[in-house]
Amino acid sequence: MTSTETRVLVLAPWGRDAAVICQVLAAAGIDALQTPSSGAFAAAHAEGAGLAIITEETLTPPFVAALADRLANQPPWSDFPFVVLAAKHHGLRPQHAQATLDRLGNVMLLERPLHAETLLSAAQSALRGRRRQYETRRHLEEQEQAAKQAALLFDAEQRAKAATREATEALAFALAAAELGTFHCPLPLGEIGWDPTCRAHFWLATDSPDRIAADRFFAIVHPDDRERVRADIQRAVDLREPYDVEYRTESLDGACRWLRAKGMAHG
Repeated sequence: MTSTETRVLVLAPWGRDAAVICQVLAAAGIDALQTPSSGAFAAAHAEGAGLAIITEETLTPPFVAALADRLANQPPWSDFPFVVLAAKHHGLRPQHAQATLDRLGNVMLLERPLHAETLLSAAQSALRGRRRQYETRRHLEEQEQAAKQAALLFDAEQRAKAATREATEALAFALAAAELGTFHCPLPLGEIGWDPTCRAHFWLATDSPDRIAADRFFAIVHPDDRERVRADIQRAVDLREPYDVEYRTESLDGACRWLRAKGMAHG
């Protein structure tokens, strides 16, 4: 909210009304701009204001039509306020005069002559309402920004998921092509999770359970390599260093297969 958006535009081109109104507002610390003509008012209104105080006699059909067009294009949060100073009138206002005010929308009608306190109170009330409109604008802008940010985050998340999926598929293809298996051993070492290729390397059926006890793993390792493998694994866990060891696995019928296992302890 800028100072321009909170100023009061005054259109009272005849007599001393404009000067007096600006003087009353200025004494209360309210910025007021005296506009000498409807054209000057329109230009100032386009730049921004918080309230307009105008005399009824300035509301000529061309001026009202131009104002109505401008007001029709207000953003949804805006309902620009007018204080119209009218001559004292007995009874109901003429229909055409009321229709003119209706075209302006948010209008407070004050009949002259009026006390300075009445004018000031009306202006302050209208400005408070205008400030609430600016608060609504700010909230809407924040919501719009949050929605844009959420959309950007969602798009980034979708791209990340797609990239992860592609990387996973590429890794799976590379592992299958190289006949490489993967394993995972939660600490403390109790069970080992193997993919089908890794299970096949250990003479297990590819459709066997994907987790086996560590004792069974060591039982499949060749007896001559077993203690060395156990020591290498423990050292990698204790020192949190890379695990890289070659050893043999032995099937139930005594067949052997050389493997190279690489890994890293985490946590």
